[in-house]
Amino acid sequence: MTDVQKKMWDALVKMSGEDVARLFVNWCGEQILDDDFYKNMIDEGVIENEE
Repeated sequence: MTDVQKKMWDALVKMSGEDVARLFVNWCGEQILDDDFYKNMIDEGVIENEE
């Protein structure tokens, strides 16, 4: 990681999960909450596949 990436990582790990999620959605917009991200969440075991 670069120094800037380390600085960002250090800040992110100190935040709550909700604040990190809000930060990413605010930066990326709601397009991050698309079908591909949903599939990734299933693949990562974060949510169950309803199919």
